[in-house]
Amino acid sequence: MDKVRQGLLSISVGQYTPQLYFKGKQYQSSVCGGLFTIAYSIFFLTATIFILIDVLSLKHFSLQSETFDFNNSFRCKNNQNCQSITIDQYFMGLSQNVLFITIPGFNGDCEELNMTATINMQLVSAGSDEIYSLNETKRFNTTYGRCYLNFFSFYSIKNQIRDESDEVYIAKHSNEDDSIEFKADIVVNGHNESDSTYIRYEKNNYLDSGPTPIKESSNLVMLNTINYIELTLTVVDYIEYKSFSSVFYRNIPDYRTIFFNTESIRAGNVSYASQGQLRITPAVLRKGVKYTRSPQNIFSALAKISGLLVILKGSHAFMAYHRQSFFKEIEKGNYDRSKSAHFIQEHNHINDTLATILFQGTKIDRLCIQERFSFERIEETADKVQYFTRQIQSVQDQLEGHQQTTQKSFLSQGTKIESLIQHQLPQKIENIEQTVINLQLDLQRQQEQAQRQQDRQEELNIKQNEQILKLQEINSELQQVILEMHIKLQAKENGVENE
Repeated sequence: MDKVRQGLLSISVGQYTPQLYFKGKQYQSSVCGGLFTIAYSIFFLTATIFILIDVLSLKHFSLQSETFDFNNSFRCKNNQNCQSITIDQYFMGLSQNVLFITIPGFNGDCEELNMTATINMQLVSAGSDEIYSLNETKRFNTTYGRCYLNFFSFYSIKNQIRDESDEVYIAKHSNEDDSIEFKADIVVNGHNESDSTYIRYEKNNYLDSGPTPIKESSNLVMLNTINYIELTLTVVDYIEYKSFSSVFYRNIPDYRTIFFNTESIRAGNVSYASQGQLRITPAVLRKGVKYTRSPQNIFSALAKISGLLVILKGSHAFMAYHRQSFFKEIEKGNYDRSKSAHFIQEHNHINDTLATILFQGTKIDRLCIQERFSFERIEETADKVQYFTRQIQSVQDQLEGHQQTTQKSFLSQGTKIESLIQHQLPQKIENIEQTVINLQLDLQRQQEQAQRQQDRQEELNIKQNEQILKLQEINSELQQVILEMHIKLQAKENGVENE
């Protein structure tokens, strides 16, 4: 049971380790260190408040981006060679693109021209995985002498689908391809070879401040040199946290949208385009981009606050200063052991020989702190204490032996006197009356002598007791000196631990 108790004591929380006191304190410090503590506390509190206000005010956001695999397989469950996306997703990617065709010398209405654009789509039936085709034709509009067509105008083809759940078919290529093509392309007919074309598109740049839409245009190309344009789109998953609770935890985003950004536009020639045709094919990259915009969280504030603690490294300089101050205090005269020895000699009237024995080799005035409070010094002091203890015990034994010898001598003399009287009395009974007075006088003298001897013996005993008490006082003072040395050693060890 005692072992269990000791085990519980050893693992107890809130353990207190006793420390030695120095001038009534368990620490060594300075006024400068206190002023530094107050100044740092004010600075730390002020900076902490500003950091927390800055984070909780939701003024600063960060943007993180990561890629993900675009692998939509909403339909095509039985057909392993296809993928699909919804019509809304498809036109979301096309809605930011506008095709412009410039006709030299033309200032009329483009709707009067025979130039048309037809979208040809293949869709996957939601119920049977059947693939079927749809198409719709649009004419160009006019703006500033140019003909243009917004690809989103083809969204009306949604009215022709068999079921709202039907989706746009995507040709599934090998995984080595960077992009996959939609089975839905746009064919422009009726243009002249002298015409030129370009596509204006809108895309978003993503910054910490949020998405910023920008408008860009592809290079102007002559239709007599190209018959094919590929629109490369990127799937963007944009997530935004902007509520106050997102500072502490993020679970459900406050805003999320998935759309397509126009990544690049490439013009060229293909063999399957007829004469006077311009084929436009959209494709989507296999790698999408996920953007997460969120305010600085509470952990970033805590990290900044923790960074303020680096300033506390300056406390090491104060610690070194306090350590040096402590050593100087130890070196002062009131802790000089030679003075302590001199004080003991002045206030204890013991003979010089015993004082020399007790305090021989205890002068350590010139020893440094490291040597004075060292393990070697402790061992040396312990050996001297044991030696002094044996010396004191030897003196006590001698005093007790002397006292016993004196008592035995006194009793022996009394016995001899009594024996002498008993032997002489029968022989001199006839003279007893004559010598009784002389005997009485002799006996009286002997008694007086014995009384004087007893008085001298008592005085001797008193002196012996006084010497024993003095030796005991010396022993007590030696123990006090050892205790002071232990206190100083403990203070030294604390100083080393603080380093």
